[in-house]
Amino acid sequence: GLAELWYCQASAGSLHLRDHESFEAVQSLARRSIAKTHEALAEIRELGLGETRLAATMLKDLGKVHGFLASIFGGSEATSRQFLAEALRIQQRLDRPAECETENIQRLMRDRPNNRADLDAEILTLDGDQIDVVLHDVAEQQQNQPDDDDDDDDDD
Repeated sequence: GLAELWYCQASAGSLHLRDHESFEAVQSLARRSIAKTHEALAEIRELGLGETRLAATMLKDLGKVHGFLASIFGGSEATSRQFLAEALRIQQRLDRPAECETENIQRLMRDRPNNRADLDAEILTLDGDQIDVVLHDVAEQQQNQPDDDDDDDDDD
């Protein structure tokens, strides 16, 4: 969704941090991602779905983005770990836990990017996806969406 798109844009932007403006842009995108994910999680919980795979995914995403902010801008990863731990708890209690999701959450808890200089040429998101592939897919999705800005509603 939109929150994941903002995270991907922040992740890509973090590769080109040059000045205060670029830092602010990345931080703003990540914070927007967090806010939108919190909104979605609140709605999921209001519907009584707080212990579902969907809730675990939202919590994992919150942990991922909080960890991203901590890795780029410094600070504690306690918030990230808290969301990831809750996601893992829910994931492991599901009737049929998805092993790949459980492993992904565990990897996020274990593997935090601590040094940007150690990044390989093949840049990955914190989910382990190649960032260039993610951004290409996002660009394609945006091109294939109908243009909502058309004001061709001639009711003559």
